Amino acid sequence: MIATESIPTISLDEGVQLQYEAMRRDGQSHNMAEMLATRTLPGAKTDTAFMTKFGSNAGVPQAYLDKARKAGINTNSNYYCGDVAKFPGDPAAWVSSRGDIKRICEKNNWKAEGAVEHKCTPEAAKDDDDPYRVDDALVKEEVSRVAKLDPGLVDTPKARERTVEDVREKITPNL
Repeated sequence: MIATESIPTISLDEGVQLQYEAMRRDGQSHNMAEMLATRTLPGAKTDTAFMTKFGSNAGVPQAYLDKARKAGINTNSNYYCGDVAKFPGDPAAWVSSRGDIKRICEKNNWKAEGAVEHKCTPEAAKDDDDPYRVDDALVKEEVSRVAKLDPGLVDTPKARERTVEDVREKITPNL
């Protein structure tokens, strides 16, 4: 028997995870239980095995789902992968395969190891000397939200300009 707290999470799909946990409690090895629950070979680099780990979009914030749908993304057949998001809720971070993740890594010159392999090129990384700038649409959205709470922050052009600068600075990550 294996203690429940020592059973790892192999999938966000509740049904797959429950099958795995039941097999582990019954004495099955990790590799065999994972293979049977996910219906893949352990360590196999297939889209099926990889996407099984995403499970469903049940835990994805509604705002992310709304942004994706607004961008024309089918959230029933794609899954949000925060690991490749440039910002929280990034519509470009919705994937349906390992190939999608590889394309994102190639486009952004990001290194990936594991189920997806990509080596970044030092030359391309040097070309990216532009400072990070938060998307204007995100700034505008946040300014609108702030203005609803305190309309005085945008009642004059100068106040609006100051508020836009403050919001941009506040939501820009320290990279």
